[in-house]
This record gives sequence, structure tokens and C-alpha cells, in this order.
Amino acid sequence: MERSLNVRISIDKESRKPVYWQIENQIKSKILKRELIGGMKLPSERFLSGMLSIHRNTVTHAYNELKAQGLIESKHGVGYIVAKGDETKTSKKRGNDKVNWHHAIKNEYLDYESTFDDIFISNQEKGVISFGGGMASTEIFSEGETAKIFKDILSSKEGKSQYFTPYKGDRTLRRELVSFLSTKGIHASESNIQVMSEMNQALDFIATVLIEKGDCVLLQEPVSPDVYRTFEFAGADVFTVPTDEGGIITEDLEEIIQLKKPKLIFVTSGFNDPTGAVIKLERRKDILRVSNKYRIPIIEEDESSDLFYEESKIPTLKSMDVNNNVIYIYTFQFTFIPGLTMAFIVGDVKLIDCLSNVVSARLLSINWITQKLMARYLLDGKIVESMEEIRKLYKGKRDLMDKYLKELLPYGFIYSVPKGGVYYWCKLPKGITSKQIYNDAKREDISLIPGEIFYPNKNNGYDMIRLNFSYESADRIDEGMKKFVKIVKKSVLEHQKCI
Repeated sequence: MERSLNVRISIDKESRKPVYWQIENQIKSKILKRELIGGMKLPSERFLSGMLSIHRNTVTHAYNELKAQGLIESKHGVGYIVAKGDETKTSKKRGNDKVNWHHAIKNEYLDYESTFDDIFISNQEKGVISFGGGMASTEIFSEGETAKIFKDILSSKEGKSQYFTPYKGDRTLRRELVSFLSTKGIHASESNIQVMSEMNQALDFIATVLIEKGDCVLLQEPVSPDVYRTFEFAGADVFTVPTDEGGIITEDLEEIIQLKKPKLIFVTSGFNDPTGAVIKLERRKDILRVSNKYRIPIIEEDESSDLFYEESKIPTLKSMDVNNNVIYIYTFQFTFIPGLTMAFIVGDVKLIDCLSNVVSARLLSINWITQKLMARYLLDGKIVESMEEIRKLYKGKRDLMDKYLKELLPYGFIYSVPKGGVYYWCKLPKGITSKQIYNDAKREDISLIPGEIFYPNKNNGYDMIRLNFSYESADRIDEGMKKFVKIVKKSVLEHQKCI
């Protein structure tokens, strides 16, 4: 039990007044009333956040406000204490000449969970074998061919206007995307398409246009942190619906809609990140049925549907959508040149016009060189031709990783070989946590993603990990998986000794 001054603080989480302000105001009142006097020790951030069941950053925010006012101070090895009277007066007389950034930054961004970003950045460190980041292979498009197209674009006679694109996207590109969509059974015109730089940007702009603070958004779970954080930052109330091997479970979907009255339903129609599950055809029909019945838009994310290895792909929700309720987002994240990301949105003309207006207010241009490159590759048929080559390449890497994972089956390791996509979703042996494996792998210069990150409430996934096989070469996968297998076996044996 922490030994510090017993400060009685109560908060009202339903109040419109920020929680950090409630804490700050109560402590300030006690200091001004001399209920707390100079030198008295205050509870630590960890203790107070645990006592109030709030995020630690919220307490930090409150304490920094009080420090800025000269009412408290922090001392190394001691913690936070009430400032002595003379020091407080001196501070007030001197004034505060520094910006209080904890006060200036919105509270939700101070409470921002950066774990996923830290892990993703670590994937890029020199020498690290990356099983964590979801990126395309560098083996797909030749450098020479790309360089030649770059040169042709830059030396073309289009003039300076080529450096800018219409707010909806390059016209040639959108025309080619119409043809590309037709191969998926999606009928659209150029006016139905908004080009974006990447999937996350597309989601952010859609949330900007559609979400108001307090709106409910239904998400399948587990789900990528990029998805749920986008909606949370937009002020949405995220509500998750569980998934199984057949994708999002729709059995209680209508009852959930009646209860929560969501503004949007978000699903991944291809091979879901992180599970690799594909929504069954009957469940797709269920989702469309409730969307039509309650007039709720569906956001359909598609980044992996073309990466099928065992069976032909199931029709997209958008191709089955007769009422234009589906907002379809496609990205070439795993099928184009790494670093040259591009996504596009297909939706109702009114929605696309509004998105274009937001683009015009926020951006000068959307990655014009990538658009020109993509238009050229689509026009030449290179994108469609390369899909089979990409599937063959990724399937080989998937099977190589599977060879090593099979060694762990006798140790209680559970996984299914994905029929498509770029991820393995694995359950660790009993008693082994994802955090433990993540830390052990990091020491061996291997990156992977712990499972709890894919649960918005961090209430599951502590024995799950996600492994990516698209990015690294076969030689690097071979090297990394040998180490990974040893790490898991060692952890199991050490756990058994402790039982």
C-alpha cells in the first residue's frame, strides 16, 4: 500500500467537466483552504489513477496544471508535494512564462496509447527482422522499370500542371480505377471515386465528414488499432462485435443496432487484420440486410481480398450493394511499391463531393507522383498481371513460416494457416504471454505484434501474437523463424519448471 497523504478526491465521469480539471480543482481548493500545507506529499500518479480507475496521463495532466500555478512541485525520489508558502508566492509574482503544453493539448491526445506506433517504428530499425509491420515486399516491381516510368513522367510535356491533381484524384487514374473496379463486380463512375494517400487517411476523412461526438460506430473485433483510434479521435463511441473463423458474427447484430443505434458499421471484407478471417457470404447478406433496414452506412475496408492462395475470392459487399449504402475503401498497400501508398474510396456522389471539399481545405495535392505511377501501371495492365506473381510470392513465404510454426504444435502453440492475406494469428502455449514473447523476440532483433493491441478495451489477446510474412525475404524469414521457434520452446520449458 502506498504511503502518502490521504487526499479525498471524487470524480464524475458523466460530467462535461474534464476529469483532470476535477482533480486539479479539488486539490487546488484544499491547498488554498490550507487543508493541505507546504511539504505535504501527494499520492503518486499511479496510485491516484488506480484509485479513481482512470488513465495515468489524466492525473499527470492535473498535476502539471497545479505545478504551472506554483501550487505543487515534484522532487526526484519523493514525488509530488505541496509547495511551501513562500515558494508559491514567488512563483505567482514571477508569473508563468512557459506554455503549459499539458493544458494546451486536448486530453484525448494526452491519453493516446502509443504502444502500436512504438512497435511499428521498431520494425524499421536496422538489422531487425520484421514480422510486425504490414508492408509490401520489395521484390514485386523492378527498380529499373520504376525508374524508367519516373523519368517518363517527369520529362513529359504536360507542363507544370502535372505536379498537381484534381482534388478527387488524377483523372486518368480514376478512369482506370473504374475499369479495375469492374473486375470486382463493382459498377462506378469517376464521380464515385475519391483518391487518397492511404487507408488511414481515407478513414480519417470519412470520419470527419460523417461522425459527430458521441456517435456510435460498430467495429469487428479484433481490429487494427489504426481503425479504432481513428474513430475514437473523431469523438465516436466505439462498440465491438466479436468475430470467428467466418468473420464478424451477425447473429445478434440487429439487436445490437436497436440498442446502440450506430452511425456506421465498419468491416474488413477481405482477409481480416489480424485474424485472416473472411466474412462468410451469408453473413455479408445479413450485414447488408440490417444496413438497408435501418439505413446505416457500411464502411467496407479491402486491403487483402486479391491475396487469396487457396480459393477464389468472395464477392465484395459493394458489389452486392443495390442501395448504395456501402462506402468501399481499397488500398494497394500489399500489391504496389513499398512506401508509395495509395487508397481510394468508392461511394455515393454526394459523399464523394463532400470528401473532395475536405481535401481541398486540408491538402494542396494528394501524392501526385504515386497517382501518375499507378495510372501508368493500371493502363499498361501491369497491376492486374502482377497479382498472380504476388500471390505466388506471398504463398511461398506463408508456407515457409508454416514449416517452422508446425514445430511448436507439440508445445501447445495454436494457429491456422491463412488462406489469404499476409498475417498469421497465433495463440501462445498456456502460461505464456504475448508481452513475454515480444520482449524475448526484441532482444533477438525480431519484431512482432502482441495480440492485446487489437482489442480497443485491452481486455483480450494477452496470449495472442500477429506475424507478418509479406515484407521480409525468404532468407530473412528463415533466419527469424529459427530464432522465434527457440524463443517459444524456451519459454514453455521455463514455465513448466515453475509449475
